[in-house]
Amino acid sequence: MKFLFILFAIFHSLSCANQVEKGEFPNLEFKYDESLLSIFQFSKGVSLSIPLGFNQVVGNDFSRIENNLENIENSFFETDILSIFQNKNGGVIIISQIKAEKPILNKLDEKFESSLFQSSNVSDTNRGQFLINGIETVQYITTKKDIINYKLFFNVMHDKCFQIDYFVLLKNFVKFQSSMESSISTLKINN
Repeated sequence: MKFLFILFAIFHSLSCANQVEKGEFPNLEFKYDESLLSIFQFSKGVSLSIPLGFNQVVGNDFSRIENNLENIENSFFETDILSIFQNKNGGVIIISQIKAEKPILNKLDEKFESSLFQSSNVSDTNRGQFLINGIETVQYITTKKDIINYKLFFNVMHDKCFQIDYFVLLKNFVKFQSSMESSISTLKINN
C-alpha cells in the first residue's frame, strides 16, 4: 500500500504542469480540463468548480454531517463546514473555513502531521506547499486503508483560510485524478 501511495504522489507531481520557484511557495499549475467539471461552481468566500458526477449534500443529511464534523473532540482546528459533495463511486469533497484569528501556516507542522496520524489512523502522509492561482496553499496527501485524502489548506498566510478535502477510493484514484486537478485549478478567493 505504501508503494502505491508513493507511486500516486510521484504521478501527481509529474502530472502537474509548470513549477516555478517563488520563495517557500513555488507556483503550481494544475491541469485544467473544463470537460471534467460540472457547471456548478461553489462560491462562499472561496470559489471552486466541482467535478462532474458530484452532487451537493443538502437538508438533514448535510446538517447531520456538518454537526458531526464541527464537533469532533480534540480537533486540531475549529471549522465551519460550508458545503459537502459526493458521488456514487465513494468520492467526497468537503469545503470548510478554518475559524482562526491569525494565519495557520505555523500550525501546519510536525505536531499537526502527528495529529493526522493519531486522529485519522492514516498509514502514510505527504506534505507539500505551493501557490494555487497566486494563493499560498499547504497540502497533505494521506492514505487510510483504501481511501486517499487530498487535504488542501488554501490561503494559509491570511486570517480567512479554507480547508478543501477530496476523498477518493484508492481503486478510483487514477480515473479521478484529472477531475480533481481540474477542480483544484479553479480555486480562488472571493473578495
